[in-house]
Amino acid sequence: MDAQEFLLSEQWYSDRGIPFRRGYLLYGTPGSGKTSFVYSLAEQLKGELGLNIYVVNLSNKSLTDDTLGELVSETPSRCILLIEDVDAAFVQRVRGESTATNNVTFSGRIDVRVHFGNATRKQAYELFTKFYPTLPDADTERLAAEFASKIPETEFSMAHLQGFLMGHKRNPKAAVDLVSTWVDGHRKDEVPDNSTTNDDIEDIEEVPGTPIENQE
Repeated sequence: MDAQEFLLSEQWYSDRGIPFRRGYLLYGTPGSGKTSFVYSLAEQLKGELGLNIYVVNLSNKSLTDDTLGELVSETPSRCILLIEDVDAAFVQRVRGESTATNNVTFSGRIDVRVHFGNATRKQAYELFTKFYPTLPDADTERLAAEFASKIPETEFSMAHLQGFLMGHKRNPKAAVDLVSTWVDGHRKDEVPDNSTTNDDIEDIEEVPGTPIENQE
């Protein structure tokens, strides 16, 4: 994992006079699991390396480069700093709300970009199995496969699928039986975004050159 490799390279950075930090930009479809992924990563790294997570929200209009710098300087030297709603800073600029005292930039702070898109059938399958862990294995695999086969590829976010399953959290068979009707209803209500492809978390770890674009 890229984050683990970085955390084990502190001496390498020190020998070359490079600041020991690594910035990741997670971008893509709303509800695709970006924040959940960060918290999952933080939980893993907290157990392995004792890292805690700190959160800064850029939707705060009073935040500037200076205040962001102050917040960053107050965090421990070894931690995960999650900066949420990065797009809020740029939306303010487009609307003309940016001023010399309300201006956050990210020059030199982003090393890696990771794209998150809508859910694949593989992810739909895995989400179903995690939602119903007490089912016998054979039933879980059969129902999960049937559920995933009814989910259009990269048409719905993970948050959408999770919301549907929440409505049937005690009845997996009903979730499988009703999901096609749910899909048809959503297709009538909204125009799906098919312009993005999804890179699931396993691909990020196993094929680091494909979904991750290094900016170094």
